[in-house]
Amino acid sequence: MSSPVGKADVVIVVEQSSHNQAVFKDLVTPLIATLSTDLKGRGLTDVEFALIGFGAPGQQWPQHFGNNGKVTYEGKSDNIQFGDTEKLQPPYDTPLQKFKFVKKFIEVELGKEQIVIAMNEANKYPFRTGASKIIILVNSSPCTPSITFPFSLQLPRIISIYRYYREHALNFYLVSAVNDIAVEGGKSKNVVGFDSEKVYYLGDKKGVAEDRSKLTYKDDLCLSFSQYYGGAAFSSQNFINTSEKKKFVEVVSQRIAVGAVKHKYTEECGCTLKAGLFPVTECRVASSELKAR
Repeated sequence: MSSPVGKADVVIVVEQSSHNQAVFKDLVTPLIATLSTDLKGRGLTDVEFALIGFGAPGQQWPQHFGNNGKVTYEGKSDNIQFGDTEKLQPPYDTPLQKFKFVKKFIEVELGKEQIVIAMNEANKYPFRTGASKIIILVNSSPCTPSITFPFSLQLPRIISIYRYYREHALNFYLVSAVNDIAVEGGKSKNVVGFDSEKVYYLGDKKGVAEDRSKLTYKDDLCLSFSQYYGGAAFSSQNFINTSEKKKFVEVVSQRIAVGAVKHKYTEECGCTLKAGLFPVTECRVASSELKAR
């Protein structure tokens, strides 16, 4: 079957850190309404959202937030909490610090970090057949590689995720602080985000291709992944610092909406059992092509 056809499923994954509290309230919440409108303007009239949170103090596992008992998210949630957890910093002088460092290393190697578990939840979300599949990660911490990278179990897992996104036509977008972002010409503070081809500025929804080669930033694993297969990254730090938040949200929304309909896919779908009990439809990309602009 062909996709996307009239539908879009958007899964938002939020790190529940103090940094993201204002980002969630002032960017993510209004983005839901703006993105719904922009997607409908591009023919995706049936839009559903889901919200997954992780990393709050005392919250061991990622949590799904809905409305009135529904899994779908409509832009309001009184239950989501934000706060900061302990961040390990060298030197690791005490036995307890050494133990926590080793524990963290094992979690990174085995893919047991909260962000990895939350993203696995998003990747395996039951997207509707024929829908454009969009995942937005709102992260406040850099996605740092293992200290043994690339000689690490992290590498084959990353390669597998790249392949999974391509095979399942998933679109990935990142909202993050983006450390040390700079553009030649003094326009750094106006940067909303960037993809592999363009830089997007406040009030400029189309982007500037000539500035992409002039853009520098401190890279990490999530930023690199956002540039893969048509995704994009947006600077939450620039969002916090700007007074033109509505224009910022509009640029983010428009870029995601454009990406949602950029490709036309032919998918092969079949029914499988989740956990051996629940029937779910799973689709894989058989072929894809860029839509004519």
